[in-house]
Parts: sequence; structure tokens; C-alpha cells
Amino acid sequence: MTRLSSLAALLLLTGGCAPQSAELVDGSFTAYLSNTTSLTVAGGKVDLQGTEQHWAVDCRELQEGQTALEEALPICADPLWPPAQEGWFSRDAYFVQQEPLVPWRGEAIMTSEGDLQIAFHHKVTGGEDMRFAFVIDPGFQPNKCTELEDGSGTRYEPVDGDWVANWSDPTWTTLPGDGALEGNVYFLNARSYQFDPANLDSVWSLPLEWRAGFANAKFGEEKMVMRTTRYGNPFAYTRFESEEITELSRDDLFYVTLPEGTDPATSPEFQAMCDQVHAVADQVEAEFALTGVTYRPAVHCNGWRPADGRPSGLDAWGELDYNWVRIDQSPASIEVGAPVTGEFSLLFDGEQTQSRLLLRGSFTVDRIKRDKWVTDDIEAIKMEENGTVLCGESTAE
Repeated sequence: MTRLSSLAALLLLTGGCAPQSAELVDGSFTAYLSNTTSLTVAGGKVDLQGTEQHWAVDCRELQEGQTALEEALPICADPLWPPAQEGWFSRDAYFVQQEPLVPWRGEAIMTSEGDLQIAFHHKVTGGEDMRFAFVIDPGFQPNKCTELEDGSGTRYEPVDGDWVANWSDPTWTTLPGDGALEGNVYFLNARSYQFDPANLDSVWSLPLEWRAGFANAKFGEEKMVMRTTRYGNPFAYTRFESEEITELSRDDLFYVTLPEGTDPATSPEFQAMCDQVHAVADQVEAEFALTGVTYRPAVHCNGWRPADGRPSGLDAWGELDYNWVRIDQSPASIEVGAPVTGEFSLLFDGEQTQSRLLLRGSFTVDRIKRDKWVTDDIEAIKMEENGTVLCGESTAE
């Protein structure tokens, strides 16, 4: 996947009348609706008292004339308050809504670029619509073009090895829950970025070819954006994205300097860093639990990547992944007309509000549909017509 398709057409598609092709086996959502910035709350678009489970989080320092939200949890004197990693909890008061996901619409399509896109519509108590979608590249594998030893041409070689296989290896990945890791894991890492360990005021984005998936959502009147992968303490990213003036420390990053050629799996320094990532995931879990919600991000340690001695890249880094999809089938079997099953965990931040949305569930697709709403991949067609050679391979062959 060199780029991710827009999900706009997909979200329109899910409103059609054709038989739905994706269903949820089970699932739930938790919405933290901002008391001060939520358009959904301000417009009375949701029944705050009618949701199956509802409560509030409110530890504000009340001004004259202000009153705390009803049903607020008695957590403000807890030693964990205010939260260190998920600091947004203490920046506002929240109406918390939680109920099972029972979509009235679900679609699974394969795009012209070969991406699997799955979307669902759910009607929230009170009548407002919620919709969300995620996309993955089933055959995701970053490659690099290298010259043959005899100089006679070039060929593609995997960057660092098989990404999906290693993302799916419990040696390196810990998903929430106690069960064994099965199937293939795809981290939705589009838009993710890293801080430069040598200059913490600078960041760099992951290259397009390293991005395996994406998701977006809308809850009532509020557009939601997928939280990116965190290659350091979550609070460092929150402050950066909020444009807060704050001094970051090298210790805030999930990174260790390793000499070129070092095997991270045998490095005590790398293992200590990986332990730190797990400890932060524990902290995030405890902070969510304080607000009445069970949640933990996935942890991945890139110990399978050989160190090249440079901070750019993913070797010698650890990460927290808030958005992931696990697929039961092999990548090669995911195609138009084929069935697919799996699970997902998605966390969204409000695009222009302080609201947050957490979605989790398992899905089944009887038959993946072909996307008929977009044109074919013109780039691939033209390369084939012109016999364009890409790294020792001719698309005309």
C-alpha cells in the first residue's frame, strides 16, 4: 500500500439499500462526550440518561455558579488523579455513554488498490447516528529496491523482514486480554510520527509505504480522528498536539541507542525500554479504569528489527498502538468474494472537540464486495500499458 484510500465513498456506500456484507458478532462503544465542547451534547442529539450505561467524570475546580455533573464518579481524591498519561481526562468534564454495538448497517469492500475497508452504522440511544470505518492493506509489506550482487539489475527485498508476521508474534506484541495471539495483526499507523531523539522539537512522519491501515468515525455531530501510534509517553504526544509549551525529555521516548548490527532481542537496554512501554500501558489501563472503563492499548517492541545505529526508522523503538485489527485469515486469502473474520480495537479523539470514542468488537464477513464507486487504479494500468520497469520487474510481463 503506497497510499490509503479516502473513506468518504465508503461511508456513503453504507447508507445504500443493498444487502449488508459485514456483521458484528459482538462489540461495544464508550463515548466520553465533552461537557464544554461536544456539539452532540450542545445540540441535544443524544439521550444522556437513556443510554444502557451512563455516568460522568468531573473533577473540575468549579467556579461560582458552576455545579458538578450529575452521577460523577467519586475519583477526584484518588492518588492516580490527575492522570499522568491520559491527561485529557482532567481537562474537561465528560458525560460517559456506554452500550453494545448493534449496527443497522455494515459493509466490507475491496478497493481498486487492494485495500480491505469495513464500515458500520449504529444508532445511538436518542436517535443520533454513529458510523466508523477502518481500512487495512491485507498484503502489507514494505520493500526496498536493492541492486543484485553481480550488478545485472535490481530486485525487491523486504524492509527488516515480514512486518505482519512479526506484528502477530506474541514475542513482540501484547494485545489486551489473556488469550493467545492468533491470526494476523495490523496496526493502524497512518499519520503516525516520531520525535527526533537528537532534537525533541522536531518530528518525522512514517513513510507512506510503512502505513498499514487507517480509521475514522463520526459520533453525532462530532468528527473523530484516529489516535496515532505513540513511540513515547502518551502525555508527550498530547501536549505536542495541543501545542502546549513544554520541555520533553529523551526519557519520554520509547527508544534506546544501539550500535549498528546489534540484535535488540539480546540487548538488556532494549529489554529495559520494552519493560518501560509495558509499564506505561499498565498506567494507561489504570487511568481508564479510574473513569470506569476497561481499556489497554497494544504494546509492540521492535526487537525483531536489526539495529542500524540511527534513530530514524523503527529499530530500537517500542510503541503503544491504540488502533489495531486482527484478521483470522491469511493475507493471500483476503480477496473479492472471500469471507473474512476478525476483531478490532479503535480509539478516536475529537477533531475539534475534547470528546473521545472507544470502539471494540468482533466481525464476520460472508463475502467481500468489489468497490464499484471508484475508478480502477489508473497508475497500475498505465504502468502496465507502458511496460514500466519497477525495480527489475516489468508490469507488462
